[in-house]
Amino acid sequence: LDYLNIDRPIQSLSGGEAQRLRIASQLVSDLCSLTYVLDEPTVGLHPRDTEKLLKTISQLKENGNTIIMVEHDMEVIKNADHIIDLGPKAGANGGEIIAQGNIEEIKKSEDSITGKYLNQEIIIPVSKAQLQTGIQIKAAHAHNLKDIELKIPSGGMVAISGVSGSGKSSLVFDVIGKSFKSGKAENCEFISFENINSLSIMDQQSIGTSPLSNCATYTGIFEDIRDLFAKEPEAKTKGFKKSHFSFNSKDGSCPACKGMGKNKVPMDFLSDVWVSCETCD
Repeated sequence: LDYLNIDRPIQSLSGGEAQRLRIASQLVSDLCSLTYVLDEPTVGLHPRDTEKLLKTISQLKENGNTIIMVEHDMEVIKNADHIIDLGPKAGANGGEIIAQGNIEEIKKSEDSITGKYLNQEIIIPVSKAQLQTGIQIKAAHAHNLKDIELKIPSGGMVAISGVSGSGKSSLVFDVIGKSFKSGKAENCEFISFENINSLSIMDQQSIGTSPLSNCATYTGIFEDIRDLFAKEPEAKTKGFKKSHFSFNSKDGSCPACKGMGKNKVPMDFLSDVWVSCETCD
């Protein structure tokens, strides 16, 4: 991440940059005998950056740590000391260990779909779409962007690629996203949207505004549940209102954990640890 300025706000970093920042902080701690679990750390990375990440992970291993990774990237699979291939398919058709061992053992497995891709017995077909005029941008200049001019077609699936820090997230979120939302050119001199009626932004931010949110709060069902509880005879006897059945309300939440059910214990060199609240259990 040597291309980042020291005064760069954390919230302006891409999801991949934030994740690698966490890995980098582990390297300087020199801790050993830990188990690191990484969930697809190469997602969104340029192949050049994947090589750097593998060197970083190897350094963690050499320090005496264990690294467990969920990955689909071929280079990561090839560099793994031990591979566990799950399948054979997804959902109800998965959940079995198809093959395990080193790269050569996975390649020799007749049941492993991963092995067939590694042997290039299966190749992903690529189809080309007829694209139309789409977004035109002049002098885009957010963060690392150097007054670039480009045309992005519509009517197909378009990928913005490049090495880490080249300005992909800045172009998509700070130029295109902000300009469409405000209805004027943001972080650029000119932008036009042809054949595009709406724009949906899906980033790595949490869906809910509160860490207490769950499936019931997302769907609005919890509103009905609170109404139901407040109507119960026992609730009426105790003078409980609708707010008494909310995690976010002082009336209903435990004062010790503020409705979380757990308390956070900060760790200097590691991720914070959550422990069950001793007051409300």
